[in-house]
Amino acid sequence: MDAKAASLQNVLIDGSPYNVNVWVSAIHPKGHEFAAAGADLSPAIFSAAPNAFGNALGRFSMEDKATGSHALSLAYNHDGSVLAMGTNTGDVFLFDTASREQIAVIFDHALPVRALHFSAPGSMFADHLFVGSDDGTTSMHDVSMLRNMHTTSFVTLLQANHGWILDAKASADGGIVATTSSDGVLQLYSLATMPIESVATMTQPSPIWCLGWKPQQGVSEEQDALSMQMLPQGADIIVGDEDGCLRRYRNAGTSSSMDA
Repeated sequence: MDAKAASLQNVLIDGSPYNVNVWVSAIHPKGHEFAAAGADLSPAIFSAAPNAFGNALGRFSMEDKATGSHALSLAYNHDGSVLAMGTNTGDVFLFDTASREQIAVIFDHALPVRALHFSAPGSMFADHLFVGSDDGTTSMHDVSMLRNMHTTSFVTLLQANHGWILDAKASADGGIVATTSSDGVLQLYSLATMPIESVATMTQPSPIWCLGWKPQQGVSEEQDALSMQMLPQGADIIVGDEDGCLRRYRNAGTSSSMDA
């Protein structure tokens, strides 16, 4: 980024300064660019290349922009072809990153959306979008239906949490979805059960702001099948809470954890 444009607000897009207070960003899976958004929504793409970092690459076009809306969350799907943006009004906008056009808007939540996550390709419910809201629920949407402009993409609702949903992520095989919330609860849901239900709950003394699954390598077919109902042995989840602690949970059927 040019030394004269140390802030994205000063970066020129089509000859005019971006002029947006940026509150959230997401890096493209290939690492060559990143998206940013904030006040009055206005998502845009910037270069992440070392020799051109922060240079503007373009804005996303938007429809249905509500007065007073701002961005709270951003997420790319795994190939970077779709960008999702959650807002303080509960709407989720989806964009085609090649054309930078709006694909669709999800109106399933009335309260802020702080958590967005796309499940991995090749997994159970591949490339589905999980949307976590302050209403205590996490909705799941079929991205392929959104691409084809279907009237609805809703698949199911995860609703065992009671606080704001602060993060939500599916396991590598997509069989288990973990959510964290403002009431300090880590919830695990099995997508293999019908109806979908919580299979484990871990409670901490403060809000859990983020979570991550340990990548699994060399998982056998037998282990993979088992993980549709509970985590395979050795599968770890790391969570970060408001107390500044990192905790590791191992195996959904146990309460063992490790603080760091």
